[in-house]
Amino acid sequence: MEQSFREKLEEFITGNSDIRELSMPQIQSMHSADDYRGLLQENFLKIGEIAARNRAMLAETLYPMLDSGEKLTDDQIEALEAFTGSITDPGKFENIDLTLLDKVADRLLQDARAKEDTDYLVNQLFLKIVSSYALVAQVNRLFVSDDLSKPHQKEGLAAAEELLAFLNKDTFAGLSENSRNTVLEGSRYYTALYETTYADEESSTANLEALRKSYDLSEDPFYPNLTPGYDWYYHKIRTLSSMADCLECGNIHGFSAEQCEKIYSATQRLEKLWKENVAQGASHISESELKLYIARSSYYAEKINLAEYREKLLEIYEARTVGAYDDVAVRMNLMIPLEYLVTFGGDKPGEREYDTLEYLYRGITSYALNAPTGADHPQILNCFARILDFFIEIPGGMTFEELGLDCMAALHQPTYVHSLLVAKLSRCLCTYMIEEHPEYFLGLEDCETIGDVRAKKNLIISDAFHAGLCYDFGKLMMIDTIHIYGRGLFDSEFELLRLHPVMGAEMLSRYPSTDKFANVAWGHHRWYNHQGGYPEEFDAVGLPERVLIDIVAVADCLDAATESVGRSYSKSKSAEDVIGELAAGSGTRYAPYIVNLFVREDVRKDVIYLLQEGRRQNYRNTYVRLRDVRK
Repeated sequence: MEQSFREKLEEFITGNSDIRELSMPQIQSMHSADDYRGLLQENFLKIGEIAARNRAMLAETLYPMLDSGEKLTDDQIEALEAFTGSITDPGKFENIDLTLLDKVADRLLQDARAKEDTDYLVNQLFLKIVSSYALVAQVNRLFVSDDLSKPHQKEGLAAAEELLAFLNKDTFAGLSENSRNTVLEGSRYYTALYETTYADEESSTANLEALRKSYDLSEDPFYPNLTPGYDWYYHKIRTLSSMADCLECGNIHGFSAEQCEKIYSATQRLEKLWKENVAQGASHISESELKLYIARSSYYAEKINLAEYREKLLEIYEARTVGAYDDVAVRMNLMIPLEYLVTFGGDKPGEREYDTLEYLYRGITSYALNAPTGADHPQILNCFARILDFFIEIPGGMTFEELGLDCMAALHQPTYVHSLLVAKLSRCLCTYMIEEHPEYFLGLEDCETIGDVRAKKNLIISDAFHAGLCYDFGKLMMIDTIHIYGRGLFDSEFELLRLHPVMGAEMLSRYPSTDKFANVAWGHHRWYNHQGGYPEEFDAVGLPERVLIDIVAVADCLDAATESVGRSYSKSKSAEDVIGELAAGSGTRYAPYIVNLFVREDVRKDVIYLLQEGRRQNYRNTYVRLRDVRK
């Protein structure tokens, strides 16, 4: 019997859930490191099969419907609405598919505007706000440009403007009860669209004003009288907490002193409202969150000093629940250290603060590495993106490289293992290059002569190794996009992924331990002859790091093309086949002086060893690391 449209969509969701579980198996369920690697290889074969079915369904069923201008049937609408609910559940990372959500939201809104059904239109306007905000939040992690979030923000605000028109009292009175509730919820929810990375005074002012208007609806008897089933207490709590959250991440949105005073007043009102009914208030906002709001607003409204604020943050952190991974627990385990971190604002910490930062860093990495499959990974990812953005490197303590690798190990083990092997391959190729062609390293590490290169051989080889470890750090901000195994990527997602070299270079350039590898991250996808690859503006000519860029580019290709884990879209190739492809691309995509090394039998043997036994060892090390940290 042929599947219905709804059944096909449900199968897609089930497939995505299965893919998530298959791609991140629980370490505790395995008996050995070889079990771990073997299971991952087996699982990604299954992932490939599920992905093929998903892509076929999308190509044959969903995409044609999204591209069609025909009016949707009631059954199609019901199926699509259920589908959007499944791919936006924040508690189930495997179901989140933000770009697909937005495309379905656009199609439903297009259909709603073509029909005279107010309830339908109200629901789809709200869904469009939700999908727009989800994309704004995603690209906010990519701090290279605000241009990425503006189109999504603009679309969401346009839908919000249309939805808010229903607050007109004559219009509101004519709505159904469900639509009234949706419009009221939308009046509060849409303000999240103002939370872009590079917020300005105009948008910050608009944000506060919108939240004030939403709160004031509860004070006007007209609206409560028409919505007896609406939770007005929740509305007020959430509106006030949204005002308090405006100061998140060290007042990153730049609210003025006057605005901070208003936010402080709102937080005082929130505290009073919460304490009037502690049981009900705590069901919406935890006591720890409330304490954070009070401490943060008090500091930015200059009611307490910096030392007092830091002390309050640490008190809240010490009261956290370490083993929980719900939304509140994630905020307390990761957001509190972030708020402490941003208080330095570029100032150098003292020794006492260094000790505190080291303590917090160890806490957040342990918390992330212990996260079980299915934990609130989007929230973890959002927090880590900010922590990486504001990280302060500790001399003799945790480095940016160490934190980045911990993030990879916690959030996407295939990328972590890939980085480990690229590092080893880079070390191997660099060793042979120094032996064969030391002249290519002139300028690197201040080497002026061949003698300098040979004298600094170990340092240069170490550079190659560490460049391989952290060249892909830009992917840390887009792990959720990398996790999309169940369908082909859209053009917008490819463009997002193509930003990871720029992101990586920007991050690495900030820290003494990684600054020398920034150009390697920036240029590892640019072709040797500069006629292809990305980013187009990158030019390696004349850079001392050119040789490291060329080495890492070849090492990246060797591992990526011979590995099946983490890649549902292509089958792995043999080492000999890939070496042949490198030879075919010599002088165009790849540096000929690197490719020419493979004529040596000892080079081929070492590389093949690393791609086989070296890779197995990397999986063993990853297994042991994750197993031990979770004991």
